[in-house]
Amino acid sequence: LLSPPGVDINVDPLYGEGDNCVVTTPLFGDGVVVVVNDDGLFTQNPDLDFDLIDLTLSYNYETNEHDPTPLRLADDHGTGVAGLISAIRDNDICIDGIAPLVKLGARNIDFPGVTVEDWVDAFTSDVGDIDVLVYPLFESTCFINENNDEECYVIFGEGFSEIIEETYETATEDGAILVVAAGDDGEFEASSTMEDPFLRSPDIIAVAGGT
Repeated sequence: LLSPPGVDINVDPLYGEGDNCVVTTPLFGDGVVVVVNDDGLFTQNPDLDFDLIDLTLSYNYETNEHDPTPLRLADDHGTGVAGLISAIRDNDICIDGIAPLVKLGARNIDFPGVTVEDWVDAFTSDVGDIDVLVYPLFESTCFINENNDEECYVIFGEGFSEIIEETYETATEDGAILVVAAGDDGEFEASSTMEDPFLRSPDIIAVAGGT
């Protein structure tokens, strides 16, 4: 959605409000279940409605508990993504979420020591109860194997790991919509995520920057 200067995101038209209203029925996300696979979720964030957070669909693979709260304050990316999706409306805290009434879950798959089994489980567990799976696209992810050695899987570009690809296929076959959030890999060199063959899959919605 286009936003004028000084406005974070212009979601009022989705709510049936404003001069550029695009819907006849307001869209607040009622009845939709969204799970964010990232680095966890600070469930007590004042801009999130705790009553709409589903801990049964959430999991912290670092602590082996259903509370997705990260162990480190710096692990706040998943909370930011969740806020874009479902931050509380009109509470004078940051932005309004795009769909503030969705039921929200979170799974922590980004931490030192994560295993490939954790990753697979995060995308396949209870997926039949999930409408949308959202996750950031990492260029590669490293897992700890059964021998306590680090194994790195390419999950971006032509070298896309077969086991990760099969996991995503399972999720979409079970009815979940896969939304990939990706920016430019601009830390070392410019690249375009939109050139990635994985993001051109008909089963995936990419929210991505491109250069």
